[in-house]
Amino acid sequence: MNPMKKPLQALQDLKDRTRARVQQHQAQRRRHEEPLALRLATAEDLPAVLALLVAAGLDQPRETSPEQARRSWAQLHTHGGEVWLAERGSSLLGALTLFVLPLLARGGVPGALVEDVAVHPLARGQGVGRALMNQATERARAAGACKLALSSGQKRSGAHAFYDRLSHVRHGRSLQLPAAGEPAA
Repeated sequence: MNPMKKPLQALQDLKDRTRARVQQHQAQRRRHEEPLALRLATAEDLPAVLALLVAAGLDQPRETSPEQARRSWAQLHTHGGEVWLAERGSSLLGALTLFVLPLLARGGVPGALVEDVAVHPLARGQGVGRALMNQATERARAAGACKLALSSGQKRSGAHAFYDRLSHVRHGRSLQLPAAGEPAA
């Protein structure tokens, strides 16, 4: 028998037991926390949403100025966009933007688009993203949408794995535009 096998197995067993204890502790903690609440964001939520986008890695600090964010907020709502928040108590844990858009095909049945799905890193694995996506799905269905499009950046492979676990079927493909002045690939 390999003399290293026993210590390596003991180390693996310790790692497995520790992981199981951490998961059990997280599950107990989640059961004792306040329930997750979903609501539409208001303009007053904008600073917290911008901070969440940075914490979740969707934006860089000070990349979006408060003035630009207010202009985007107004335009988003002018075009029928909704920003949904997931909160537990007074803590903002997640957000997403949903658009229901008119389409020309399929007899004018609308389509829905989800963008900027953000879950705070400390809240990942607690059902926040799933609750937000379920809310977007229900809103899209209520509006009669024939599909729900979702865009996620290439760097977000963890997000891609999460979306694959949802009960949705992949449909189509999203294309990323090159930055202004850059040639298309």
